[in-house]
Amino acid sequence: MPKPSASGNAINRIGTPHHIKDPGGCGNTPGARATLTRSADMAKRTCDVPECERPTVGRGLCRMHYQRMRKHGTTDLVKPLKPAPQPCTVEGCDGTRLARGLCGKHYQRLQNKGNVEDSAPRSRSACTADSCTKESVGRGLCAKHYRRFMHHGTTERLVRQPSTCSVDGCERVNSAKGLCGLHLRRRRKGADLAAPLRTPRQGCTEPGCPEPHHCRELCKRHYVQRYVAPKRAQYQQTRRDRVAAMSPAERAEEAAKRRRYYQENRERIQSQRKAAYTKMYAQDPAPWRAAKSRRRMRLDRRMTPDDARISVDYRRAIAADPCYYCGAEETDCVDHIFPLAKGGTDHWWNLARACTACNASKHSKCSTRYMLLAGLL
Repeated sequence: MPKPSASGNAINRIGTPHHIKDPGGCGNTPGARATLTRSADMAKRTCDVPECERPTVGRGLCRMHYQRMRKHGTTDLVKPLKPAPQPCTVEGCDGTRLARGLCGKHYQRLQNKGNVEDSAPRSRSACTADSCTKESVGRGLCAKHYRRFMHHGTTERLVRQPSTCSVDGCERVNSAKGLCGLHLRRRRKGADLAAPLRTPRQGCTEPGCPEPHHCRELCKRHYVQRYVAPKRAQYQQTRRDRVAAMSPAERAEEAAKRRRYYQENRERIQSQRKAAYTKMYAQDPAPWRAAKSRRRMRLDRRMTPDDARISVDYRRAIAADPCYYCGAEETDCVDHIFPLAKGGTDHWWNLARACTACNASKHSKCSTRYMLLAGLL
């Protein structure tokens, strides 16, 4: 059989011939390109292993079985054999060998102590510092005294001696960077450290007032009278003017909004009021006791037992009535039309239902004056 020429056939690495199509003439013609094509039988051939339909790559086998054949000499799956566990070489040890013929326990001993013998644990002596019974960890000292010795060179506890501020004329205790707290804040703000310090205020500057200083060289009572009370009166007057300019519908809507806010935050508001009243009562309980006694006396003024029972029944009868002043549907209080502070009584003809907003706004005014000021008449 004649040997095929280089231009006619090519032998691939597997040994299967590939035919070369040479369009345009001889393969030696300059500029001609040779193309390799597989035969139809080669393209349809699959692996010779039963139930394997992968294409062959060599010796009639697919890539997976071909690699198995080269590595193990068979196309079957070969599982690596796991070696049987070997016992430790130390006598009397049933542990499994881990490294250097030793189990994990003996191998750790060999790494730490240099031998596999079970030596007794090292006993630690007590700390050599005075009145210390803890075990030593280094240089005959416990952990606490060892740290002191390494940091300060002694096992004695060092007590820091407070120093004074480095600014001339200041005897305050040093806080940081050689300055007291006040001069340190001045330095951070860029202020002059040598500026004179403010002298502490001893008391109220009002003539004849022995109360201590609160703010602006005044005690709390005079401070409220001079600065807080005018602003409060101005705010109340502005609010009264705004309420007077409202229509009845807007006034009812405003009252409903306040009631809704109170219901949503009832627990918080009551807790705040209780805390404020408790604080004021603890500071000076005498005014509160006097006010309570005066109100109890006014309620009992010119009231017989029959009048008191009628008053209680009347309160129950008007429990579902709307507000006497603004007509709101929801009412929480019973108001005295002529106030107790001005001589009114608790008789039934002096009682009327009122919403929380109207009752608080009316305060100690009579009903006619309040309704005129609020624009309800």
